[in-house]
Amino acid sequence: MLGAMVSAYLDYGVQVMRSSGPEQTAEIIAKIAEHEQKEKAKEPVSVGIKRAYTISEWQILVLSSIPGIGKKLARSLITHFKTVRGVAMASTDELMQVEKIGKKKAELVHRVLNEEFKDGE
Repeated sequence: MLGAMVSAYLDYGVQVMRSSGPEQTAEIIAKIAEHEQKEKAKEPVSVGIKRAYTISEWQILVLSSIPGIGKKLARSLITHFKTVRGVAMASTDELMQVEKIGKKKAELVHRVLNEEFKDGE
């Protein structure tokens, strides 16, 4: 059990809480729910430490921050379009030419990179 918890934390950044039994587990869940309901809307945050040291790593980091785009897909996009700007300027049909990019992902990538920022959304 301890090995699984350590792996979940180190490999996936999952925070693990232990309790002494069902009653304490219920108390913890209730406190978390209470806290979350009191909080106002929060800005999205990056979980874990993402570091990039080269321009290539930064480019992959930028693209992989789009929902549904992991590092492998980000690498495929940047390889195909050569630059982040190239990805941003691509149409949804052009994005779909990249393997594993279907219509929904292409539309999301295009929207995230091209839609005007609206504060509060």
